[in-house]
Amino acid sequence: MSAARTIQEVAVGASPRVSLLPPELAVRAASRTAHRRLALAVVGVLVVTAAGVGITAALAADAQRGLDTARLDTQSLLAQQAKYSEVSALETKVATVTDARLYGTSTEIDWSAYLAKVSATLPAGSTLLEANVSAAAPWEAHVVAAGPLRGNPAATLELRVRSAADADITTWVKSLTELPGYADSSLDSRAIETDAAAADGAAPTYIANVTLNVNADARANRFAEDAPGADNSDAPTEPAPVETEK
Repeated sequence: MSAARTIQEVAVGASPRVSLLPPELAVRAASRTAHRRLALAVVGVLVVTAAGVGITAALAADAQRGLDTARLDTQSLLAQQAKYSEVSALETKVATVTDARLYGTSTEIDWSAYLAKVSATLPAGSTLLEANVSAAAPWEAHVVAAGPLRGNPAATLELRVRSAADADITTWVKSLTELPGYADSSLDSRAIETDAAAADGAAPTYIANVTLNVNADARANRFAEDAPGADNSDAPTEPAPVETEK
C-alpha cells in the first residue's frame, strides 16, 4: 500500500509575500486596537452620563425655583388673610345679625298703626272697646282659622265695639274689607247693652264681637331688603299651616 500524498496548491501568477514579523506583534496590534475602541466607548458613556446629570440638575433647579416662588406667594396670601381676618369676622357677624333680624321680624305687624286704621273705619257714635290679637312667631306653626270660606290669615283680631245703631254694626263689618291685608271677618255676636242709662230711658246701645283675620300684606316688613311686593327669595319660609277648630 502506498503512503498518503500531501498536495499543495500553488497560486499561479500571485505575488509572493512572506511575513518575517513574529506572530506576537500582530496579536499586540489587535489588542491595542480593541483597547482604543473600549476607551472611546467608555468616554462616550461618560459624556452621555454627564449630559444627563446636567440636564436633570437644571430641571431640578427650575422646579425648586418654582416651588420657592409658590411658597412665597402662599406666605404673602396668608399674611394678607391674617391682616383682614378681623374684617371678615365682622362681616360674618353683621350678616348673621341681619339675617336674624329679618327672620325675627318676618311676621311682625305694627298693631298700633293697624288698630288706628280699624278705629278710623268705625261709624260716628261707635267706639272700639277692646282688641285681642293673636299671631304666630316666625318659628311657630302658622294657625289657620277653620272653615272652607276662611282666608289664610297671618294674624287674628278679636274686636269688641259699641255702636249707637244696630245697622251701623253690619255696615261697619262690611267696610273692613278695605283694610290693608284683609283676609276675612265675621260678626260673632251682638246684643243690646243693658246699663243704668238704658234703664233711665236713654237710647239703647249695641255691643258686637267681631273676628278679623289679616294676611301677610298687613306685615310691617321693617327690615326687609326688598320693597313690598318684590321677589323676597331670601325671606324665611313660613311653617306649614296647622288648622285648628274655632
